[in-house]
Amino acid sequence: MAKVTDLVSKLALPVAEEAGCELWDVEYVREAGTWYLRIYLDKDGGVDILAYTDPLGTQGPRIKVQVKQQQKAVTEPDLKSFMANIGQHDSGIFFCTGGFTKDAEAYARSQESMLVDSAKLVQLWTDNIPRLSDQAWQRLPLTPIYFLTPEG
Repeated sequence: MAKVTDLVSKLALPVAEEAGCELWDVEYVREAGTWYLRIYLDKDGGVDILAYTDPLGTQGPRIKVQVKQQQKAVTEPDLKSFMANIGQHDSGIFFCTGGFTKDAEAYARSQESMLVDSAKLVQLWTDNIPRLSDQAWQRLPLTPIYFLTPEG
């Protein structure tokens, strides 16, 4: 017998694709005695993470983040689509595992936006490990490995 999530995924996938969205996940979970069916979608060019610099979100700047897990490098038009969502008092961060084209990097510099590829993410993470709580570190537990190098 097929799982509920598999059946819903098969039904939701064509609808999501027709709407120009990507089906990320389907979960059927029980919380506090009630069953919930959750369908997670993403649409290119949108904002995946919205963060505020104060606890209530009443003061700027807001930080808007787009996240892409793909092998293809992000191009300037892809970046411009995201940047259209960045307001005057917002900051933009674009993360892509596939990196960025030279044109996209140049455009980001002109817009004062931050581009983060996999290598940059690891560098940011390792640079900030001393500031992390144990719980935060457990999200991406990296351990330094030391090598002997010839003295030069």
